[in-house]
Amino acid sequence: MKKNFYEKNGISLISIIIIAVLAVILIYVLLGLLKDGILVLSKAQTASKETKGNQTSEGINLVLTSYNTQKATNSKLTFEEFLKEDKELGNISDYWYSNRLVIVKYKSDYGILLPISETSSDNFELKGQIKLESDEVAKKTVENYIKSTDLKSKETIPFEDKNVYIISNSVRSDCYSYVIGDNQSVGLVFLDSIEINNKNKNQPAIEVGNNSSLDIYVYKTLTVSSLYNGNETIEYNKITSEGGYAGIKLPSNSSLKFIGDGTVNVYGGPAGKGGTYDENDLKLGAGGGGAGAGIGGNGGNGGMSRENQSENGGDGEDCGTVITTEKIQLNAYGGAGAEGGNSTLEGAGAGGGYPGAGIGGGGAGGGGATKLLGAGGFSGGASISVAGEDLFFGGKNGLAGEHLNDKSRYEYYYAGGGYLSGPDGIDAKKKNRATLCLGGFLGCGIDINTYSGTGGTGGNGGIVELTDYSQISAYNGNKITDNSSTEYVEIYNQNGKSTEKYSYKKVEGMTFTLSKITGKKKVKVTKFGPGIGSGAGYTEGTNGVFRNKTAKD
Repeated sequence: MKKNFYEKNGISLISIIIIAVLAVILIYVLLGLLKDGILVLSKAQTASKETKGNQTSEGINLVLTSYNTQKATNSKLTFEEFLKEDKELGNISDYWYSNRLVIVKYKSDYGILLPISETSSDNFELKGQIKLESDEVAKKTVENYIKSTDLKSKETIPFEDKNVYIISNSVRSDCYSYVIGDNQSVGLVFLDSIEINNKNKNQPAIEVGNNSSLDIYVYKTLTVSSLYNGNETIEYNKITSEGGYAGIKLPSNSSLKFIGDGTVNVYGGPAGKGGTYDENDLKLGAGGGGAGAGIGGNGGNGGMSRENQSENGGDGEDCGTVITTEKIQLNAYGGAGAEGGNSTLEGAGAGGGYPGAGIGGGGAGGGGATKLLGAGGFSGGASISVAGEDLFFGGKNGLAGEHLNDKSRYEYYYAGGGYLSGPDGIDAKKKNRATLCLGGFLGCGIDINTYSGTGGTGGNGGIVELTDYSQISAYNGNKITDNSSTEYVEIYNQNGKSTEKYSYKKVEGMTFTLSKITGKKKVKVTKFGPGIGSGAGYTEGTNGVFRNKTAKD
């Protein structure tokens, strides 16, 4: 008799029923697991990048372990031969080999391997993971690996658009310039601890061009410092009228991202001291340039001196977008403000430059001096000295400069005001300027054609995003003008205090614009607080935006 289909294929009716029941049970189990899986995935999102990074690290380390195991039994096996075989077996996605550096692609991530020692060209260790746009970029990254022997005669590392560069700690920063050009997208990878500074260079330690993006990978400690002038560290900028450099100059239309699990320390250059008026060289009476931000804008230039009508200080530069990711610890310090200029029997002192933000705008420049009158700045310049009297000194630490107290003889020889103290003296309304004119107001005299400069405007803050498990500590420049203190300046706008202006007319018909700090007008502050936002100045810019997107768990 002809067997039915199920009997023919060894499947009984009872078996079919059992399979159907099991299938129904399996569907319910899978649905439950799927539901739980969604919950698990949602909880794991905050740590997904860290987990993925660990998986990449573990996977590549297994590759290295496997190589060392096989090497023990086959001494002639090279690492390149092993990688070729591992790729064919599907254990790794791809690799790019040189005897100085190897990049291994594990799934979609890329691991960087370096020789364990200079004498070992076939024994590597994993140094870190990076994100690359394509395999072609990975190939070029190996080719771009930089050592000092490759750059003996080059002052500027030839960064190219859409390239990633792995920087060896043997690339001494006082020999090479880190300048990212306009309209470029560049990645820099620092696997070991290294310092980059502006020693022997007239520029920021790291400079990002306009409309550019820079990704910096840090796995140990990266220190970036613009505290040099020539070959020595400086207390204040010796080139009086020029603004200090940002540790990392980042224009308002560019972006900077930090990636990795290392620590980054960035220091902006300090402001310039106010000069002293000299009729034989007016440059000597210029205001001090403002300090650079830790990350963001350079300081503004100081105003030039004139015999009767000097210039106001220049404005600090603005800041772009700063993003921290993964486990980066970013510490950013703005450059310190500077003291006002002293006077002589021949001329008055100029205003000192203003501090920069930790992350944000550069400090404004101080005003230039006239022959008779001290100029406004972070610290004010002194009025002209008088025969038979002690010489007058410029202000320090945000205070006004000195001037003659004998108003019966020299009523109108006023000093410049400081950031924290207005100039002494009486205005046309018979009010003491010390309580009204903070921020760095000019000194003024009775002659309608004589007035010194005020400070400029602090640079605008940018956009700062804190993501993943990263941390940011940001500090404005020091209140103590020799950069020797951790007493950081509380910039008015960063605290929501507005600089309001009002005008008055001298009897002779001359109109002056003064400023006073009242806080009546609300200034939008960032959620971070002091340390991120506008640079300091006679007037100040916007604070920008701070976004905290760190993981909650």
